[in-house]
Amino acid sequence: VPVTGLAGEMHTRIYEQALALRPEDYERQDLRRFGRSGDRIYPLIPQLANVIRSPSVAGALSSVLGRGWRLGCHRTLHGGGSAQATHKDTQRDKPVLPPVRFCFVFYYPNGATAEMGATAVFPGSHLLSVDDQDWEQVSEDPTVLGPHIQEVQATIPHGEPAIVIGHGSLLHRATERLPQADEMGLGHRPMFKLWFARTEDPMHTAPAAPSSGTDGVGCWPPFETLTREQALVPAIEALWEWMQPQYK
Repeated sequence: VPVTGLAGEMHTRIYEQALALRPEDYERQDLRRFGRSGDRIYPLIPQLANVIRSPSVAGALSSVLGRGWRLGCHRTLHGGGSAQATHKDTQRDKPVLPPVRFCFVFYYPNGATAEMGATAVFPGSHLLSVDDQDWEQVSEDPTVLGPHIQEVQATIPHGEPAIVIGHGSLLHRATERLPQADEMGLGHRPMFKLWFARTEDPMHTAPAAPSSGTDGVGCWPPFETLTREQALVPAIEALWEWMQPQYK
């Protein structure tokens, strides 16, 4: 989702602050020149509030979580550089909350091309897992969860601020920054991870009038375009129907 409604200087300032964070601000060292500031990243860079309140981000969150969404207490900064193992941020066994009651937002103030080390996601993976899942095996080969679980890189043009919204149980990983990124003059790829939660289930939410699309609400694509993998259709359709009442 492109971040609209903010001056470009705002994203530049956030990017520069991410680069300027000192090692003593970090709870532990992370990848290459960045670190993890833990949950303190929000007060360290208060301009992140402007990103969350921007029309495109707030509208997208309303479409996914309903009007009463709230920012969670866990936020962090990932610098990029080295590849990550494939993982989920939630407990690593059976699906925790298949209905969309919470989600993560990855915010990239400077874009994220494949060369910069884009985030890889595995569509449909939030629906699959078992109690005794071998997560080391999943990290090595995510297709053990099913042949349709394929890696997709969420690439964003260099210099263009954008967010990626994903189900909290979605498999994902950081990919490696490639040597040609420096040769191409591409900047670094800081990524802010923020968690959000809905406060009411759809059936308990007052109906919202469809919008023109400027705030994200009412802009859902037709159901039949969501997946071509028939094995996932029943689960996705159930979630789709669960989320619909607030938009009718």
